[in-house]
Amino acid sequence: MDVKGNIENHSKAKLNIYKKYLETYLLIMYKLDYCSDIFIVEPFAGKGISDNGEEGSAVIAKKAIKSISTPKNKNVHLILNDINEESYKDLVKNLEHDGNRISCSNKDANGCIVYALSKANNKTYYLFFIDPWGYTQVKQETYKKIFKAKRLDFLIFIPVNHIYRFLRKDDNSQQLKPIANFLNDMGINEKDAKKYQDVLSFVNGIKKAFTKKLIQNMFTIKYLKTQIIVMLILLDKTYSRRRKIFRSFR
Repeated sequence: MDVKGNIENHSKAKLNIYKKYLETYLLIMYKLDYCSDIFIVEPFAGKGISDNGEEGSAVIAKKAIKSISTPKNKNVHLILNDINEESYKDLVKNLEHDGNRISCSNKDANGCIVYALSKANNKTYYLFFIDPWGYTQVKQETYKKIFKAKRLDFLIFIPVNHIYRFLRKDDNSQQLKPIANFLNDMGINEKDAKKYQDVLSFVNGIKKAFTKKLIQNMFTIKYLKTQIIVMLILLDKTYSRRRKIFRSFR
């Protein structure tokens, strides 16, 4: 959802990709003998259903989980959070709690993330989905904890065409400021954006910045029209299997 609580066409495209990613991810994780618990974490889950009646990522995640038969030796946990009290109340109402499978909270995003990571053991896998409008609410030390965690996928979406124009002062939409701040923390600022002649070179610049910042991680950046999908995968023995996820987007 955007800052106005609506889901527009560009957000629908993002959510369709998230749904496909999540379904593929679960199918792969279910085949791993050494995986017992899967945590899907959304620190900025929103209301679940937007003000214009569209299903948000939280509802999509719940349906994706329920659509695939979970093996008896696997536990899937959907951890949802929103700091806004009214959004949290709507989230609880729209999600209709499903036993211990779904957990909703009304706290600071950093607290939600730290709580989720505290559940880790040597058979735990994580998929973090962080909405771009919430980037700046996550502290740098929290990002460091995410990136140092084991067996974790971190999925983010960046509207590169729009943010490229914003950083070059060709677009003054303040909705893009949180994303600009996030990129600045990752090593891409206005000065950097101005030196790139087009969006594709800007994409390569982001990739180089991420490589420098997160050199201990294996990650993939895929450019799809107006979106970059960034998937960060810590180097572990499941990498060769999980990279199949991106093949489904070809």
